[in-house]
Amino acid sequence: MKRERYEEAHAVLQYLHAHRSEEFIETEWTEIQAQVRFEARNNNKSALRRLFTRKYARRMLIGTLIINIAKLSGSNIIQVSRTIYPC
Repeated sequence: MKRERYEEAHAVLQYLHAHRSEEFIETEWTEIQAQVRFEARNNNKSALRRLFTRKYARRMLIGTLIINIAKLSGSNIIQVSRTIYPC
């Protein structure tokens, strides 16, 4: 739907819900269209850009610190060497 292939999306929806009534399919179709329009209006930032906003800054910093401390600790070498040279 984001690529404006509405007829194809509607055909797929009809194929997936062929066992249900036409009313259900049309209700589902209007809900999908409304959701796509809503997301297009309200989602102007990409997901990657949102990670670096003030809201996620602390989480990103803590995650980055944990990854780097794990790399510097050398625990990965110990875990790998145990699988190569089992005791």
